[in-house]
Amino acid sequence: MSQFLILDAVRGPLQGQSFSVEAGRSLVVGRLPECGVPITEDPTVSRQQCRIEYPGPDAQLVHLSQTSDTIVNGSAVARAELRPGDTIEVGTGNLFRVRMDSKAAPQGVKPAAGAPPRAVPTAKYSMTSTSCGWSMFHFVEGFEGPQSLLKQLEKSAAARAVIDFQRAGQAPPTDPAAQPLFPWLVSDQQFHFSPMVISQAGFAVFPKAVADAWGKDAAVCSGSRLDDSAFLAHWQTISGAEGGQPGKAISVHHWPSLVKTVLTSQGAAQTAPFLSKLTWLLIEDPGAPGECVLFAEPSFSDQLEKLGFAPTPPAATLAPAERPVSH
Repeated sequence: MSQFLILDAVRGPLQGQSFSVEAGRSLVVGRLPECGVPITEDPTVSRQQCRIEYPGPDAQLVHLSQTSDTIVNGSAVARAELRPGDTIEVGTGNLFRVRMDSKAAPQGVKPAAGAPPRAVPTAKYSMTSTSCGWSMFHFVEGFEGPQSLLKQLEKSAAARAVIDFQRAGQAPPTDPAAQPLFPWLVSDQQFHFSPMVISQAGFAVFPKAVADAWGKDAAVCSGSRLDDSAFLAHWQTISGAEGGQPGKAISVHHWPSLVKTVLTSQGAAQTAPFLSKLTWLLIEDPGAPGECVLFAEPSFSDQLEKLGFAPTPPAATLAPAERPVSH
């Protein structure tokens, strides 16, 4: 009996459709109409984005595009083994889930009217008001991971991460796109004792760097419309640096547990210097390592709904603490 690898489209213009490839064959995903998975409506997908090779029993994805990433389970890949349950994301929000079956899926056929959808449940978030004036969005269902969300959030503002690699237990990158937050340290100490600022744009291993630091209270991701040098200067300023010199630079702003405490216990006047030049902040939830919390203006809920997230009933407001948090 033949075995088939099936891609179920769970998000994007092909949502609800399925595409299969029989063992011993291959399947191309791309913008060209003749591709096995034709995503013709998304100009951010390459003509030939990636190829699924299924010699059987194992399957591989081979990245083909020179202009946009292919994301497997939240990380950009050049080649990756595929297993049932894996997710593949290409272009702007086109998400597929891998499964195996002994029966081929009808290519590109949507479910009949009234039939239950084959897509994953709608992703949901809770929205809570906080003392700093921004809202806290907590992703509670159908969430694919921080890398997937960061790729979407990049559309609203340039995404960057401040990562404490020492805290994460990881070797810091030596790529020029990674800048030490405390450049006044001598070079060897910069890599060991200074958090690094890395940009999603132009930094190929950004998804892996974030993934490796996630769940270790070591990475704060943010969006802003500042260029790289202005963003670095802003983060140094809120860390207590003076004119690019150490000053009182002992920062709490690159540890998610402390960032969340500051934003949910201090008022708008105290947090304005930090938030004034940012569009959003994405951190892990210290109470549930591996999960995500997004801080942004309340109106950012409109952006999340465009990305396929739906709100749950509102939670209670978090009141300011009587005294500011000290660190």
